[in-house]
Amino acid sequence: MVAMRFENQDYMILRFSTDSNRGGYQIARYEIQDDNLTVWVLDVEKVRDAFKRTGVRGSLAGNTTQGLVVSNSAITVLKLPKSNDLFVLLGEFERTVAK
Repeated sequence: MVAMRFENQDYMILRFSTDSNRGGYQIARYEIQDDNLTVWVLDVEKVRDAFKRTGVRGSLAGNTTQGLVVSNSAITVLKLPKSNDLFVLLGEFERTVAK
């Protein structure tokens, strides 16, 4: 996992550990506020449509809940017009303290 900041947004670039997903990675946007973490993941159909509209080449696999595998660089995907619209809310998580 690599964390990066792009255009005032925080992202996680997640490479899957399974052999079947070695060719790509998941891009997740996240926000931390107080003890809460909110995570958005790429939506398969929205990214596929954006690729078609812009002529960006690349492959997509998986689905939003299992993890969308993207073969393009993260910057290529994040530079797509209205890239924030490509993400859907995965969930909100709160910090827990181990006992």
